[in-house]
Amino acid sequence: MPPPLLILLGWHPMLKYNTCAHARPRLHPFTPADLKDHDPVYPVAPCCKKAVSYKVAEPRSYISAIPDRDRCESCPMFTDPDTLISMQADTFHADIYMDRLLDLPVTNIRKLIKLILSDTWANAEAVERLTAYLENIVEESKQAWKLASQEYVDNYRSTTYLKSYLPKKEVAEITKNNKRLTRKVRAAKARHDRWAKIQSIWADARDTKHPMN
Repeated sequence: MPPPLLILLGWHPMLKYNTCAHARPRLHPFTPADLKDHDPVYPVAPCCKKAVSYKVAEPRSYISAIPDRDRCESCPMFTDPDTLISMQADTFHADIYMDRLLDLPVTNIRKLIKLILSDTWANAEAVERLTAYLENIVEESKQAWKLASQEYVDNYRSTTYLKSYLPKKEVAEITKNNKRLTRKVRAAKARHDRWAKIQSIWADARDTKHPMN
C-alpha cells in the first residue's frame, strides 16, 4: 500500500520510474542495468525529446532518462523549485510543487486544498503563497493565450485558393504551419482554463472555510 501522500496525489510505487527528474529535484540517478560501467542517469518523462531509453532492474523494463538533469530545463515536466510549498494537517505532511497542480485530477486538487485549509494557522505561509501564485499564473496563462491567438490571426493562411496555383509541397508546409498554430492556441486556452478552474476551486474553498462577514 503506497503512503498516504502518494495516494492523494495520484502517484504509485513505481513513481521514480515514471516521473521526470525535474518534477522531483531530490530524485537520485540510477545506473542502467545493462550498462554497469555507465555513468548514472536521471529518469525523465517519456515525452522528453532529449531522453534515451535505458534498461532498469525489473525484467524487460526500460525507462527514459538523461545524463544531466540540467540539460533538459525546456522539458514540459520541468518543475521550478521556487514553487515548492509545505503543508501540515494533523500528522500528515506534504511538499507541493504549485506549478505541477496542473497535472492533478480535480478530485485530488480538492482533497489537497481541503487538507491545506484544515489548519490555516499551521499552513498560513502555504495559503498566502498559493493564493498569490494562482493569481499570477492565471494572468500569465491568459496573456500567453492572447499571444497565441494573435499569432494565429497574423500567420494563419487559408489554402482554399492556394491549392490552385501553388506547388503541393508548399501547400503542405502551409497546412502544417496552420495546424501548429491551431494546436498552440488551443493548448494555451486549455492551460488558462485549467488554471482558472484551480483558482476558482481554491477561492470557493477559502470562502466556505472562512466566509466573509
